[in-house]
Parts: sequence; C-alpha cells; structure tokens
Amino acid sequence: MVQVVYKEFSMHCPPVATIKQGEFMKRSPGTPSELLTERELASAIGLTARGVQARRLRGDDLPPAIRISARCLRWDRADVQNWLQGLKDKRPSPAAA
Repeated sequence: MVQVVYKEFSMHCPPVATIKQGEFMKRSPGTPSELLTERELASAIGLTARGVQARRLRGDDLPPAIRISARCLRWDRADVQNWLQGLKDKRPSPAAA
C-alpha cells in the first residue's frame, strides 16, 4: 500500500502529492518532469522568491512557467536547466574580454 503525503506550497495552489521515500514510484532529484515551486526556482537560479516575482511582473527573462491555475505557476526542472545553460552559453569567454 502506498502512503501519500500532501504538502501545500502556498495558499493559492492546490496541494501537491508526494510519495514518501522508499515507497512506490520514488522519484530521484533531477527528474526532468519534476515541477518546481517559485521558492525552488528562486533557489535554483540564485534569487529570492520576491526577486522571481519582480522579474516575472517586469517581463524580464525567466524560464517558461507552467500555469497550474489562475494563481499558481510551476517550472519544469528541465526547462530551468536549459535556460541556465543558455545563459552560460551567452556570456562572453574570458579570452574575448
């Protein structure tokens, strides 16, 4: 029998089911289909959650978001990693400076 634990990430988002470690369908970190919350995205890209919100509202460059509901966004871990790689590819090489 699988025991599911529900976590609520914010008051505006529906609870997300996670399966306890060692149980059926254990998901390892870095699974491409893993969805990140705003806080997890902020941590991954070196900003605060408030910084992510500000960039999103200004229309600044961020990884593409997935709208779960009217007030809930998630980010696919693979999209975030690809976005970060794109930023690394854009920066000038030390020899060109």
